[in-house]
Amino acid sequence: MRLISALAFALTVAACGDGSSDTASSGEGGSSGASTGAFNTGSGSGQNEDGCVDAARSVYVIGKGRELVRFDPEAMTFDQVGEIACPVNGGPAVGVPTPFSMAVDRGGTAWVLYSDGTMYAVDVTDGSCKMTGFMPNQLEAFELFGMGFVTDTKDSSTETLYVSSYSPGDGIGDLSLSDLAIRRVGFYHGLSGAAELTGTGDARLYGFFASNPPRVARIDKTDASILQTVDLPDTQIGAGWAFAFWGDGFWMFTAPDGGNSRLDRLDATTLTLEAKRDDIGLQVVGAGVSTCAPVAAPK
Repeated sequence: MRLISALAFALTVAACGDGSSDTASSGEGGSSGASTGAFNTGSGSGQNEDGCVDAARSVYVIGKGRELVRFDPEAMTFDQVGEIACPVNGGPAVGVPTPFSMAVDRGGTAWVLYSDGTMYAVDVTDGSCKMTGFMPNQLEAFELFGMGFVTDTKDSSTETLYVSSYSPGDGIGDLSLSDLAIRRVGFYHGLSGAAELTGTGDARLYGFFASNPPRVARIDKTDASILQTVDLPDTQIGAGWAFAFWGDGFWMFTAPDGGNSRLDRLDATTLTLEAKRDDIGLQVVGAGVSTCAPVAAPK
């Protein structure tokens, strides 16, 4: 295990709040400045599970070879659901588009963004794929993006899909599932690098930034302010990266050698980074977890 020091940016954070019931010292709805120390993720008690299907309680990853794999963090098992066969278009000039990022909703649908900007809805139980009406390149700087669902308030069964621009240091937007339109939420301040996103059932949004060094940051989902950061100086991103929050920890997939991904877990309370597997058997290009996942460590 390695204990990571939490280094905060000297930022002024708007006291705007996101509907969670944190105290002022935890960031959102509180005082200025990105805080240090453990990520405050709540106790998990009273979590509203309305609308959750059983399949939505696991972590899912998409491999470079289009493998859809279910990851159970408690049992530490990887089970391949199938190979997704979305109806992508390609050609000699652009090649064949491949999965780029993913988010999973409470109903068990994985929203998968491809490298050409198209988006598909994938059933996590069997990998079946449907085209969506999402229009690529509809908003400047959001040609490609990371994604994560977050509940609207701590005990809510409603959720919002947030997207993070891959233009370094740009910011986040939300993607309405009713009309599949992206609305800009705000710009990052002081952070650079593209980010993958993950959210929680108690209304928290986090980004895994491919910065130097890589960082995990808690993001205010109302204006993209950075509330907390932790540096990961020993982490190498490599060929791709993704992460998902499950059970008071961040499950982090990186491919530092350009081959299959490794798996590490960053404890959100102690900020201890623990190596779990050096090789999980595939190269992960996207990870998703629904807001049905636990926000406290299973007992």
